[in-house]
Amino acid sequence: MNNRVQGLLLLAAASLCGAVSAESEQTGPESVCAKAQTAINENDWKTVTQCLTPETRDQAAFWLCVTAGLSTEGEAEEQMEARWDALEQVMKKHNMDDDRCDELGFDKMSLEEVVVAFATHVEDPDQLIVDVIGVLQDHGGLDEPVFIFENLADIEIDGDVATATVQRRSDEDPVVVPIRFRRIQDEWRIETFVFPESNRFAKPIETP
Repeated sequence: MNNRVQGLLLLAAASLCGAVSAESEQTGPESVCAKAQTAINENDWKTVTQCLTPETRDQAAFWLCVTAGLSTEGEAEEQMEARWDALEQVMKKHNMDDDRCDELGFDKMSLEEVVVAFATHVEDPDQLIVDVIGVLQDHGGLDEPVFIFENLADIEIDGDVATATVQRRSDEDPVVVPIRFRRIQDEWRIETFVFPESNRFAKPIETP
């Protein structure tokens, strides 16, 4: 093999290794967090839902519906009622209004059972998340980001599972909270969603 051909093969091999390395970086936990955070900044909530594992997406849909119905300190009654009315229309659209919840027997279930039943009967949880966030944006209650995926650190990968930490924003010292990831069909997804520090979203919610 002459030097010219050998040089070309070495260059091709180096390029291939670089491509594989770049692809690995693009599909790692850092990448899915960056993708989710960019989507949040661009108000692209459908893309955010696609960064979550299906189980985490289902839980996010449930807890967003619950927290959207909570009042915040000092909130005007008119704004609160307008948000409730808008949220009621969203729940009807997704066939999960009060009558449907009564029909399913939510009042007789434990919280864990309600979450499972809710996820089972919502046909399009991605769109539900988009719609509920739209209610919060239009009628108050979204002074801070819904989820936090910034300042990722301490990443540890073990097969198809990864752990890391993120910083929740705070007026005082930043609060570091854990976050988990799971690889599904060679694609990393976020398995823990973290609420910001605020009256409405008070603590991180993790999947079991």
